[in-house]
Amino acid sequence: MLDLLFFEEDVHWVHTVSFPGAIPESVKGYLTFMVCDESKCLPP
Repeated sequence: MLDLLFFEEDVHWVHTVSFPGAIPESVKGYLTFMVCDESKCLPP
């Protein structure tokens, strides 16, 4: 069985990033996640 982190309700993550030069006006990216219940997890 996998060791998975479990969150309920609201979750907030913070990550520090650095840029080699001037800070851009915007940053693009993506986030993947999966949803689990007591019996199974749906893949991202």
